Amino acid sequence: MSHATTDRTAPIVTVRGVLGLGIGEYAEAKVNAALEHAHGPVHRVRITITRLPDPAVAEAVEATSHVDVDGTVLHTHARADTARTAVDRLTHRLARQLRTHSRRRRGHRVTTVHDGPAPGRTVVSHPTYSADRCSVEDAIADMEALDYAFHLFTHTSGEDCLLRRTTEGYLLSAAHGTPPWIGPDLPVWPSDQSAARLTARQAQARLDLSAEPALFYLDDTDGRGRLLYRRDDGGYGLVTAAD
Repeated sequence: MSHATTDRTAPIVTVRGVLGLGIGEYAEAKVNAALEHAHGPVHRVRITITRLPDPAVAEAVEATSHVDVDGTVLHTHARADTARTAVDRLTHRLARQLRTHSRRRRGHRVTTVHDGPAPGRTVVSHPTYSADRCSVEDAIADMEALDYAFHLFTHTSGEDCLLRRTTEGYLLSAAHGTPPWIGPDLPVWPSDQSAARLTARQAQARLDLSAEPALFYLDDTDGRGRLLYRRDDGGYGLVTAAD
């Protein structure tokens, strides 16, 4: 159970446009249910539901939320053809983001790697890689809400994937070289390069020899996706599955 139940302010709900009676109360109830996944006090919750004025837009209802969880602000966005569906999508994504944020806070741990190319170099492990499978769109929402440059996730197909932020959108890599289908409206470009299967020592050596900030690879022991990245303190960060 979260601590947020007793440390929570009431959501501020704004409704713009004609959306039907009760949509504000519906959104408040759904967001409050999603906030049960928060790990830490929730200081501020703002929800906006808007009907877009352009009649040619297929999904003309937009729902957004801004949730301050103990100083970290999560931004969530969803669109749909009806207000309730937009709110449902929004709260589904918010619950995912809160679970990921919770794992990140609880799971931070430091281990010392003795068999790497630089003996004694510290690896800081963040097991924030959600165990839930999700679409590319939901993974982007998680990535934006948590302000990640990279985001490791498991697609609904079961494939471990990595999103990288670029100046024009996102680059999507899949563990076995064939990224899942990407909707035409998403600014996502597929990479056909598969992830190498490596030991921890091999992954560190490969990252050290490259100019890249991070390395997406498959762990030699279990075949699951890993993300090894450089930290500002000279050590490594490692994102692993939160099973």
